[in-house]
Amino acid sequence: MIRFVLSCIVLSMLACNDAGEHKTAAGTTDSTRPAAVNTEVKKPADTVINTDPYALTPEEMKDDSVFSDGSRPTGWSVAGIDGPVSFKMFLKRLRYWVAQDMKDSVVAVIGFPLQNPRVKTAQQFLPEYDTYINTKVKNALKAQSLSQLFRNVNGVMIGRGELWLGETEHGYRIIGINNK
Repeated sequence: MIRFVLSCIVLSMLACNDAGEHKTAAGTTDSTRPAAVNTEVKKPADTVINTDPYALTPEEMKDDSVFSDGSRPTGWSVAGIDGPVSFKMFLKRLRYWVAQDMKDSVVAVIGFPLQNPRVKTAQQFLPEYDTYINTKVKNALKAQSLSQLFRNVNGVMIGRGELWLGETEHGYRIIGINNK
């Protein structure tokens, strides 16, 4: 409302000061044409774009109480997760690393030895990285809502089981990959 009133005052002042005289194409004045006034109001930016790829949005910070299918999630402690927010921050970093093909960062958070697939070391995993972290796994990770994380005694499931994550003595880790 205040912007509207101020705009009206400014328009009135401009109209009075201009006296309605304008130059025509021939160079003479034309006092019958109204003055052209720029009525565009500049708005401040409504949102600030977050440039930190690891930062959680308010929506991602929320903890789910009911899944989209109507079921209720089990507690985080059932999956062995002590800090849901720190876990979500880990998952956000992992998502970024996978999207950017930061293979060394991804491999550094795999809990070796893996049972599925059967890989004992990072040195065995890294040459086959694209086989294990394939398009199906990448898409599941990208599409996963951080407020809709299924969890059970096996850990936290991403997608339809393409990735399983858990908390180990070394921190949060990828504990299973189902890429087929």
